[in-house]
Amino acid sequence: MRICFVGDSHLGHVKPAWDELAQAHPQLAVDFKIERTYGEKPLVIRDSGLGEHDAPSVFDDIRLVYGEVLDCARYEVFVVFGMHYSMNTLARTYPRFRSDHQAQGAGAYMLSGEAYQDSANELLMSHKAGRIIRALRARTDKPIVYVQQPHPLEWIAARGDLDFGFYRDALGNGDDAGLAAVYSRSLEQLKQLDVHVRPQPTATRSGNIFTQARFGLADPADVSPESLYSRGDYYHMNKDYGLLALDDLFTSETGVLFRR
Repeated sequence: MRICFVGDSHLGHVKPAWDELAQAHPQLAVDFKIERTYGEKPLVIRDSGLGEHDAPSVFDDIRLVYGEVLDCARYEVFVVFGMHYSMNTLARTYPRFRSDHQAQGAGAYMLSGEAYQDSANELLMSHKAGRIIRALRARTDKPIVYVQQPHPLEWIAARGDLDFGFYRDALGNGDDAGLAAVYSRSLEQLKQLDVHVRPQPTATRSGNIFTQARFGLADPADVSPESLYSRGDYYHMNKDYGLLALDDLFTSETGVLFRR
């Protein structure tokens, strides 16, 4: 069975994990389509099985280093990782938009709960993961899985030297649980496109909207000027996280997709 893993730098914790697990899954051949900031070629999604009726989608803002053509005819399952369908994308709107179930904020527009949820859904679907999923589903009825982008590392809310005060404000106002609920419902909307959703493994989470520090590439104990922690890398995870994410993918309800 040939599988396509497509994503951004968040595949950085998945690739080494897969290299470690690959021998345990000899029935799977996995290709990685990884967006990089230094990528030179746009992602192209096509279906050669359609012949002359194939109309490729070209994503000029998603740049790959190699393997830029994703041919739907070549794969049996597609797994999309990360790509900004994330808590961070939603939380960044907190200073400007609130639902009437959240604390009022100076300068923030207040929306009804329904309007806020609809806006969150539209915002997340407009980012790269949503656009890729729509392009895939327009061409194939084969299984698509979305693996949630990890929540930010738990130390980010305490970093006053970085521009992430909205996390501190959300926690202080008790709105973190509400943000988590809105994000969870936005993940659920993917099922309308017949997408299987794998949320963040429970064992990796910290509170409602964060990831435990031990799963991050950045080491909070390393405060040297050029360390990942000092540079504020609050979003990239390590191989331990990748192993748990792949274990969830292969042993949860989506596991049957990879044993057909």
